[in-house]
Amino acid sequence: MENCCHKDFVRSSRTETVRLGVPQQEFCLRPARRADLATLVFIFAESIMHLSVDHYGPSQRRAWGEAMSLARMSESLQRDAVWVAAESHDRAVGFICLSVENMEIDLLYLLPSVAGIGLGKALLRLAEEEASLLGVTHLRLVSSLNALAFYQSQGYLEGEHLSRRVSGMELPCVQMHKTLSQV
Repeated sequence: MENCCHKDFVRSSRTETVRLGVPQQEFCLRPARRADLATLVFIFAESIMHLSVDHYGPSQRRAWGEAMSLARMSESLQRDAVWVAAESHDRAVGFICLSVENMEIDLLYLLPSVAGIGLGKALLRLAEEEASLLGVTHLRLVSSLNALAFYQSQGYLEGEHLSRRVSGMELPCVQMHKTLSQV
């Protein structure tokens, strides 16, 4: 089965602990909660403003960063599978959203302070494993230019280069896809 219907999806309650970075720091990968909403919107905006500087101009980053609202994030929590990476005191520092309707990675954002230590890789692996357990054989995503090398390093293949219009601004991006190995 390449795609799963929303009605077939059972929201995972899977939680795992990972140790990453130097010095090693412990993070809990857990399902997102309503109490995380404001923090997830903050992570989205901070990630865009600070991690995409080399690929997008200030007005593009501002338009993109302001595109996420509490309402939109709340819809994602209700509709999709969203996991957060939380520090030991349960403060979310990153998240990933697996779109249940399209079986694609919809969102993957980290606070700049934890970028580059393997947390994005751990969140992506978790979402891929969950999709694979549902019988999904292919995952898609649309990558920002700043995340392109990361996704390529995780086995995603580059597809069509396109542009998304956000708040009147054109944002170049790239469609990507990956064949999942079955668990």
